[in-house]
Amino acid sequence: DVIDCDSKKKVICREALSGTYPNGDHVKRTAERLYSVFGEVKVCIVIREQFSMLNSIYSQYIKIGGTLSFEDFVYDPIVSPGLIEKLKYHKIINMYAELFGQNNIFVGLFEDFKSDNELFAKRVFEFIGCSDDWRFAAQELIVNPSLRKPGLEIQRFINRFLRNDLNPSMPILPLDRLAGVFLSGEKKNKLLDSTRGRLIYSKVGRDDDLVLRYAINFALTLHVSKLCERIQFGSKLNVPRSIFDCLISEFVESNLQLLDKYALPVDKYGWSL
Repeated sequence: DVIDCDSKKKVICREALSGTYPNGDHVKRTAERLYSVFGEVKVCIVIREQFSMLNSIYSQYIKIGGTLSFEDFVYDPIVSPGLIEKLKYHKIINMYAELFGQNNIFVGLFEDFKSDNELFAKRVFEFIGCSDDWRFAAQELIVNPSLRKPGLEIQRFINRFLRNDLNPSMPILPLDRLAGVFLSGEKKNKLLDSTRGRLIYSKVGRDDDLVLRYAINFALTLHVSKLCERIQFGSKLNVPRSIFDCLISEFVESNLQLLDKYALPVDKYGWSL
């Protein structure tokens, strides 16, 4: 069946449009390609206070297999080069405004969304020209919650025994091979089938063992992450003081532009000024 979308707005929403995780590589090329394909469409950019964002980025890094400490992650020249510059949001806002036109850019604060999500949504719908005939679901749904410190440290430790893009070194105890011993043939085939859909250069029968080990590592990382998300006791994750003191002045100039040029109430939410 063909869905009738002629009278509806088409929306593309993906964090990767702000650059690859975590440091924002290729963001300019992505923006230029979007403009080449779609022309002067409406662009919504939502930004979050930098240290709160660092907490979220580091939590996600651990959830997808990372092993570095918070400080090592922030300053690592391989994993996160350019991360601090990515958080100077005026750069990406100005770039999109130059490409698509200032009137086609909406910039919202994540903190405004948390404070009043209905008002925030109303502003977005008004910007893109949608009617206000809508309502939120009665029950709030928490998606991808950040890890608390105990859960984060548990997963960070377990990640050392799993292999992925963020931790490619062969561990002393290879959990993928150990887990493979206990998997049934049916489960192995299911993992192979689901994984081959994401691996173009793969041949059935020739590299089954390699694909299976990749799939097991991916599945184990996801499973550990879901378990560690449930550990909701202990303190919340906070940027270490050493990082905070070093970076607090880095964002002032950018945040002042957000306040003065774009009239964003960053001062209301304690952004560095």
